[in-house]
Amino acid sequence: RTLLDLPVEQRSRLQPGLTYRHDPAMAVLSSWIENRELGTPLLIRAHIYGEPRRDGDSDADDSDYRRRILATMAHGSPIIHEGAHVLDWLTYLMGAAAEHITDAWCLRTEDHLRNPNITGARLSWADGSVALVEIGWWTGAQPHCEIGVLGQVGYAVLDCATFRLERHTAAGTEVVEFPGDRTSRCFDRQLARFVELIRGDRSTAEPGLDDAVATLELLERIVATAEDVSTPDARHGDRR
Repeated sequence: RTLLDLPVEQRSRLQPGLTYRHDPAMAVLSSWIENRELGTPLLIRAHIYGEPRRDGDSDADDSDYRRRILATMAHGSPIIHEGAHVLDWLTYLMGAAAEHITDAWCLRTEDHLRNPNITGARLSWADGSVALVEIGWWTGAQPHCEIGVLGQVGYAVLDCATFRLERHTAAGTEVVEFPGDRTSRCFDRQLARFVELIRGDRSTAEPGLDDAVATLELLERIVATAEDVSTPDARHGDRR
């Protein structure tokens, strides 16, 4: 709220740290979508898992990690923490934020957790594209993290650990990889763009504060929708 009250000139010089949208693989995937090289409308599956469960019984580092992650989840579901990046990716890839939350759900894998540790949502865009988003923390084993984009022409898969990108079409398979590790690559590009912004060589932050706020507002709506449909009455209404 403090940042939103800043004068326009100062707000325009703020670049939120949505780091991984800066990966060049994102730009390639965005161009495939924009040029309809996969087709339209699209089905997007984004399955993102992190912060695996550790018992913390034998190692001090594990115990500290357990306390830190559980404390973080006490303040909100992981989709708020992790989902800010994922929804920003989808907005960037599709050229606009999702217009509708069709439905949402949530799950606690342990009763003592203050908030659900797995949340999913179905989002839609004006062109008929649909995204199935699933974000979770704190399970001992976890699904592979990836984003799949399926259209009538092709299927693209982005490995979220490495940002290795594949495109599968009737003509065959294309692999796109960039040198270096994902983290260093993205931070370097993010920093370079921020320096350009501060020096005046770039007029607009990428992403901007308004982009980040819109993403958080959409996440809060997803959480509220998931909580509404996860009440006992809603869950068992079809049994009456």
